[in-house]
Amino acid sequence: MDSASLFNVKDKVVLVTGGAKGIGRMISEGYVTNGATVYISSRDAKACEQAAKELNALGKGKAYAIPANFYKLEDVKKLAEELGKREDKLHVLVNNSGSNWGAPYDEYPSEAFTRVLTLNLHRVFDLTQLVTPLLEKAATPEDPSRIINIGSIDGLRVPLLETFAYSSSKAGLHHLSRVLANHLGKRNITSNTLACGPFESKMMAATLKSFGDAIRAGVPLGRIGTPQDVAGSCLFLSSRAGAFVNGATITLDGGSAVSAKLASSPSNPFQSCYLKAYQLWSGNISGAGDIINFSITIIFHPFYSFSASLESETVLIIRQGSPDFSDQITSTVGAPFPRSSYIRPIGAPVLAALSFSTTGNSRCGRILA
Repeated sequence: MDSASLFNVKDKVVLVTGGAKGIGRMISEGYVTNGATVYISSRDAKACEQAAKELNALGKGKAYAIPANFYKLEDVKKLAEELGKREDKLHVLVNNSGSNWGAPYDEYPSEAFTRVLTLNLHRVFDLTQLVTPLLEKAATPEDPSRIINIGSIDGLRVPLLETFAYSSSKAGLHHLSRVLANHLGKRNITSNTLACGPFESKMMAATLKSFGDAIRAGVPLGRIGTPQDVAGSCLFLSSRAGAFVNGATITLDGGSAVSAKLASSPSNPFQSCYLKAYQLWSGNISGAGDIINFSITIIFHPFYSFSASLESETVLIIRQGSPDFSDQITSTVGAPFPRSSYIRPIGAPVLAALSFSTTGNSRCGRILA
């Protein structure tokens, strides 16, 4: 009963969706460095190939890329078919690929639910169903095949943010995992979920630089998740050590799901930004009258950034620590910025996006400073 054998995943075949970036990349690296054969899949073919190349340089295991757009059922079917051509069995399926969509409640579009639920829930079932024959071939009573679903603490608690489809999809994923655990357990396949909190990643780097203290203050352990945390959890669930775990939802968040500190703190920068922006949008802050024909959606999530209704001539991007409003994007009238489009933070995190047209000088410079 030594630890080397208890947590061994050497020579196991693993499929990680969304495995080229972020948490998926952390998971993929954990398997490869411990001797597993890992197939990485996401819609970004170039990122998949690059990730596989970098992981193979680490030695021990092997990584291969099979790109697929998970919004398209046909691509999911092709992924399962291609995997079946390369391998006669699959030991571990990690359902990590997904999407998010944020918008104010009164403007939240129906298509957000269609897209997010399709990617985060529907395609999880589709892919799992399609690769079940491969999972069954690897499964034994002593060492069952594993399904690991990457959920979120936003599926366990009411989130602070207006990401209605995302939190609903993750709550649904958590329960789907339990249903699969009951149904597939009879076939020697376990199904478990990791409800993840904030993790270090390239996407989070700028946000952590500016708001890291506030985020950590909401985590009882006082830190952000690391690659070792999520990879270690997956290795546990995939090895003999986790063979009897089935139907579990494991919170992997340092305790933030049981802490109300971030949500209730008056100094929470995301919460205060949102409140100020809503007042500005409503014209209730002194100085807002200098902006006419504007619409605004605040970027107040520590992980995601969104814009909406940016249809005027000029867009001002307000960044933490940039009171001079030096970031300006000019668009052509009649060619509006896409509604609810994703904005990746560049440099300091974006706090707000204003679109406006004026008849003179605007003096909104420090409203959100």
